[in-house]
Amino acid sequence: MKTVYLNTLSGGNFEVLCQDIFLQYYKVPVENMPLVNDKGRDLIIHSPDGDIFVECKHHPRNPIGRPVVQKLHSAMITENVSKGIIVTTGYFSKDAVNHVNINNLPIDLIDRDRLKEIAYGVGYSLLLSESDDKSGSMQYIPPESGEIFKDHLSSFISRTLLSYPNSISSELAIEEKKSVLVPFYKVEYDVNATFSTSVGLIHTEKCSDTLYLRQQDLSLCDSSFSQYFPASSFKSYDPVADMTCVDQSGPAPTMNELTKTAYEYIINKHTRSVSYDGRNNQSYTKTCAPSKKDILIKDVTHVYIPYSDIEFLLHDRKRKMSLAENHTSSFFVLNENFLNCEICNSKISSGMLCNDCGAVVHVSKKKSHGLKCSFCDKTVCISCSQYFKKYLFFKKPVCSACAIENKLKTKRYKIS
Repeated sequence: MKTVYLNTLSGGNFEVLCQDIFLQYYKVPVENMPLVNDKGRDLIIHSPDGDIFVECKHHPRNPIGRPVVQKLHSAMITENVSKGIIVTTGYFSKDAVNHVNINNLPIDLIDRDRLKEIAYGVGYSLLLSESDDKSGSMQYIPPESGEIFKDHLSSFISRTLLSYPNSISSELAIEEKKSVLVPFYKVEYDVNATFSTSVGLIHTEKCSDTLYLRQQDLSLCDSSFSQYFPASSFKSYDPVADMTCVDQSGPAPTMNELTKTAYEYIINKHTRSVSYDGRNNQSYTKTCAPSKKDILIKDVTHVYIPYSDIEFLLHDRKRKMSLAENHTSSFFVLNENFLNCEICNSKISSGMLCNDCGAVVHVSKKKSHGLKCSFCDKTVCISCSQYFKKYLFFKKPVCSACAIENKLKTKRYKIS
């Protein structure tokens, strides 16, 4: 269910919201008319039984009177349209209702209460403001513990580090885990914008996306952040039942502050510089930035995500890691310094755990500080390994145990 606070919408945003609601309700194309010169209707529902003109009025505090009804009816007569709808976030005056009933006009009057019912049926929860939200819609991801978390951490490390004959799981022991629930706002939105010049349409920006804003300062999270936290990860949050520590580093913003910041981020993210050729065969560049009217904020959810600091042993060597949990082994990593090569300090994308000394080292085609024994496949760092020559030119790595067992003449690698 998507929650929309009506008091945060502009008139244009309300039209886009109604377009999406009617699109899902009628299951036919719904056209949004130009903001200027809309000829008395904001939307056209292209029904198989004939077009339906829709006038959208975002006036939560004021009644919609008879002149609005007369204007829509006039547009219907002019365009030979047999049905109309007026939808409002407020209510209709008695004069407007009587005018429709007495004259038997084919116009459906949808006030806020009816709109909320229709919207609910297609997945929208419409609220006038934050103060109307009694649902306790906060959600969170409970921190994991015990063997479940160990399994996830082991799987995460195993995707980067090869370890043999001892597996990462057998070498891993969690010593301490401290978790805090960090508050965010998850904002789901649609963008539908077109940009034209004298040569015609030059760009279309149309997508659905999600962004996360941290409550503390409404800072925007990394674009990949939302990919780590699918809706299935969250559950309803009860601060009394769940005793996990909560980050209290900043007060919650108002919904107006939140949506204003979200619009700024969305507009910036979807602004494009578009090149096109004019009628004179000259090249031009236009900055195409969507306006608020082109953006529909479909849902704003207050969510809590567990940030965890982990201290653990890997082959009896102490390590540290900070991450955001999501009930999978695909953590959003905040700090993973232990995945730097202990010999050259380079970042490890593919590496090994030395099964002799416990060092974490990188592996690459050009130059590796991790090797596999030519006899037993044990993973060892270059400091613990030796080599013997085969056919004079080829250096074959070998672990200390296999070198002794096979009575090999070996040399140590030069570390660089």
